[in-house]
Formats: sequence, structure tokens, C-alpha cells
Amino acid sequence: MEGNNPGAGAQLADLAEPIAAIAGPGSVASLRGTWSAHFDGTRDPDHSMSIFAGIFTFVFGSLGYPLLPMIVGALQDHLHFTIRQVGAIASGEMSGMFVSAALALLWIRKVDWRWTALGCCAALIVFHVLSSQASSFETLLVLRFFAGLFGGSMMAIGATAVGDSSSPEANVALLNVAQTALCAFGFFVIPPLVDSYGTSGAFLFLAVYVLPALVIAMLLPATGRWSKPAHAAQAAKPATKGAVAVLLFVSFPAFLFFAGYAASWAYIERIGVTAGLTHKEVGTALSISLIAGSVGSIAAWLLRMRVGRLIPTFVTLLCQLASLAVLLWALQGPLVYLGALMVFVFFVNFPNSYQVGLAVHADTTGRAAVVFLLMLKAGIAVAPYLAATFVHGDDFHGPMILGAVLYTLSFLNFWAAEMQTRRRAAQMA
Repeated sequence: MEGNNPGAGAQLADLAEPIAAIAGPGSVASLRGTWSAHFDGTRDPDHSMSIFAGIFTFVFGSLGYPLLPMIVGALQDHLHFTIRQVGAIASGEMSGMFVSAALALLWIRKVDWRWTALGCCAALIVFHVLSSQASSFETLLVLRFFAGLFGGSMMAIGATAVGDSSSPEANVALLNVAQTALCAFGFFVIPPLVDSYGTSGAFLFLAVYVLPALVIAMLLPATGRWSKPAHAAQAAKPATKGAVAVLLFVSFPAFLFFAGYAASWAYIERIGVTAGLTHKEVGTALSISLIAGSVGSIAAWLLRMRVGRLIPTFVTLLCQLASLAVLLWALQGPLVYLGALMVFVFFVNFPNSYQVGLAVHADTTGRAAVVFLLMLKAGIAVAPYLAATFVHGDDFHGPMILGAVLYTLSFLNFWAAEMQTRRRAAQMA
């Protein structure tokens, strides 16, 4: 078994092993040995390849959500759906993700992750392609629900694989970097495709973009039935009474946080367009802002737990509220829009590792990653449709205000959960 914190050199060596093996003597036996060593599912959860596969399985399954602003704009501009219909379709896809997380509680520790992820990825591609050919509200609502269902299952597998590692905070930060990097490219490419091909361009792009996950799925460990080292379990996960209640309490901030994120993010593109920006300017701004989001994830990875969880999350709340205030009341031109988005996205990604870390370290059930995802997906499922009720004509201020309120409630809940976890740890010491 590898050490719990392999260095960068060891990680690169791990990732290079399959390439080196294939590039070596080209015998059938050599290739068979390569398959056995890297695709048989027995790899340790702290192996770099396991973490790599978990991260990208999650990211490719999740792309429909972070790229949602472009989909919302395309549906309204090219299929001429009402904002309520657009909100319903967005919530339909997120509801599929929520259902998948709920079901994953039953199967996540029982199935072979590789073949399950492969099947879900293939189904996700099919529903992206079918969505590209649909134009009616009812059909798209059903298709996007199933796209969310299968994408969400990939997210559950990827998140649990990452959560099983010995450094979940650091690896979640890396996951966010990967997600924002891929989405930055998506925001750059999708606007011209939508301008030329309408919603078909957006959905077909998603179908093609997810194709690498068909290979990555086979790099996953087969199951998550690995326990943490005994000393780590005793130090970080003392036995607690009401373990399920504790897990729900420390995970509920994720529901509030991602509901706030979805309420504001789903209509962030509309805020820019109604302020007079072109679709290309909005897409470019969103793409660049996601680079700032990657920086936020890297900052969280570098900080880890050096200053605890309270200070970083307090700074996060202040900066998120400030950026939303600029989008609401001081939006003058593309540069201001870009600056506000960069701050907003930086501090959307920055606290994720702290939120996951609190849930994982307070958990004694072994299902923290899936419950966290369940809360996340519940938040993003209800928020787009709920936020649509606060839209009046071309006035999208309501969703931004709703997002600000939910962010505030989220961090109040988070701080209470953090203090309760500290008290429980002190009592168990």
C-alpha cells in the first residue's frame, strides 16, 4: 500500500506507468500485464490513478450543471421558452442528479464502480444526443432529467472515490480545478456553436466532450470497500451517537450553499445580456471567470487546514455578497461584469474543500461523500425553478438576492456545525 501522502514525483510516476508499459516490449503478455495492473480495479484509493479517475469521472458527469447558464440562454433565445419553462428544464436535470444521489446511498458500496460508471457515461452521451434533436418543452424536460440521473451517478462514484482518499480536502480542491478548467473551455466554445446551431450545438458539444470518460471509467477502483488506516479513523472519526443526524447536520450547509449558487448562477448569463452585453462577451467573461475559480481551488489546496475552516469561509461570504452586489447595482460594461464574476466564481470554488472536509471528518457512516452530494443536488434541483419565480420580465435581480440570502444561511449553518464538531471531538479526547 502506498503512503498516505505520496509526493508529486511519485504521483507522476504512477500516472506514467501505463504509458511506459505500453511503450515497452510490444508483446501480448506485456499488454495483458498492463491491463491487469491498471484496469483490474484493485488499486488503492490513495493511488494517483484512482484519484485521477475519481476526479474526472465526477467532472464529466457534472458538466451539465456548471455550463447551465449557456443552456438557459440557448433555450430562451432559440426555442423561445418562457423563463418558467427554462427554470423547469434546468431543475429537471438537477432533479435527476438529486435522485441519483439518493439511490447511490443504496448501491455505492455494492457495485463495480468501473462498469457502472462506463454504463452511466454511455447513457449520458445518448441523452445529450437525443436532447440535441428535441424542441418541445415536455420532451426536453424528460430527456434532461435522465441526463441528470446518469451524470449524477457518475458524480456519486467519482466523489466517493475521492472521499475515500486520505486527503479529501486537497483532492476536492484538485477536482474543482479540473472542473473549472474544462468548463472554461466550454464557455469559450459553446456561444458560437449556439449562434450557428441553436440548442443542438450546445447539447452535441456536451455529448462529444464527455467521450473521454468512457476510458477514464475503467481506471477507477472496482469498489470503495476500503477502510481508512486505523490510526486515522480513531483520530479523525471518533464514534458518535446519532451518526446519521450528525452527518445530515454537517452536510446541510451544502444544500443551502449550492441552492444559493444555482439560484444566481443559472441566470448569471441573463444578467449580462440584459445589461447590454453580447452573447460572445458574456461567454468570454464566464470562461475567464472560471480560470479565477481554478485559482480559488488551488488556494484552498495550498491552505488546506493551515488557518482552520472558520476564517476562510467568513472571507468567502463577505466576498460573495460583495460580488453579487456589484452584479445587482453597479454593472456597467463588460469589464465590471468580468471582475464581479471572477470574484464570485473564485469564492464559489474556494470553500468546497472545507465543506466536504467537515462532512467527511465528522462522519462515522462511510457515506459522507454521497450524503454531501445528495444535499448539493437537492439544492441545485430546487433553486433554478424557485429562482425563476423571482424573475419579472427582464429583471433578474430576484435570483441574485435569493442567492445572497441562501449563502448567508449556509455559512451560519456551517459555522454552527464546525463548532459542534469541535466540541464533540473535545469530549471524545
